[in-house]
Amino acid sequence: MPENDQGTDMFKKILFAMFLVISLPMASLWYFSSYKIQNEIALKVNDDLARTSEIVATKIDDWSDMNLRLLNEHSNLSQIKSGVEAQQRPILQSIVKSYEWLYLAYVIGSDGYKTARSDDEPIRKLNGEKAHFRGDRSYFKQIVNGATIGEQLVLSRTLNKPAFILCKAIKQGNKVPYDGIGALCIGSTVSQLSDLVVNTKIGKTGYAVLFDSTNKVIAHGGGKVLEGQLQDFSDSEMIKSARLNNQFMYRENEKDMIGYMKPAGRGWKLIVTQEYDDAYSSHIESNRELLLFLTTNIR
Repeated sequence: MPENDQGTDMFKKILFAMFLVISLPMASLWYFSSYKIQNEIALKVNDDLARTSEIVATKIDDWSDMNLRLLNEHSNLSQIKSGVEAQQRPILQSIVKSYEWLYLAYVIGSDGYKTARSDDEPIRKLNGEKAHFRGDRSYFKQIVNGATIGEQLVLSRTLNKPAFILCKAIKQGNKVPYDGIGALCIGSTVSQLSDLVVNTKIGKTGYAVLFDSTNKVIAHGGGKVLEGQLQDFSDSEMIKSARLNNQFMYRENEKDMIGYMKPAGRGWKLIVTQEYDDAYSSHIESNRELLLFLTTNIR
């Protein structure tokens, strides 16, 4: 081999060795620094989602507890237990007047018919027959089957919007199953919950969604609630991927999403969700800056 070729070959080997000596430590530094940053960002993202869901879920729990206290206080009143419309109606009107989110209060008798209402709608037809049968409703059947509390998310015909019906059994004693006196029920708008959920924002793309126990939407911060119907999200990737008190990932509209689910209210589920790239944007930017620093400081 000519002497010049040997010199050139040796120079290339030396140059390659120098490159390895310089680049490998830099690459290792970038890798471990990036890994550390990623873990720190992941913990921060999880903490943000968990903290936000905790705050919102607590407010929802407070709202639910207030409704339960209302029912507990009034279901034992002698006027409510009387079964007489003239005695029950003033109490029902007082309840609705005192709580702005209630649009209706009523009592259901042991036969499943309403015995009194807070509004002006009569409980009997012109021929004297009873009106407003509710014995076939899920919330009343729950009480008939022994539950102290009956509940159901419904589409209110009055509001044409989702509403929450909550009932408390009216009993003479403590017999189980239901001993046949009736139930005190309240119909709640979910406007307060909707406002709370809609106003929950995280980053540029994060929002919250509140579901009932059957995965029907009570409130949606992403603007996906349709008027005049109850939307069932049971088949959505969000619900299928969700795990209580844990961060999870799923795909939506061809985007990677992260979420955090927490129990709230009466067996409900609150999910706070955000686009992955938005949540981890600080990690992506940090990685870019670190790589730029390392490459510009190689000597």
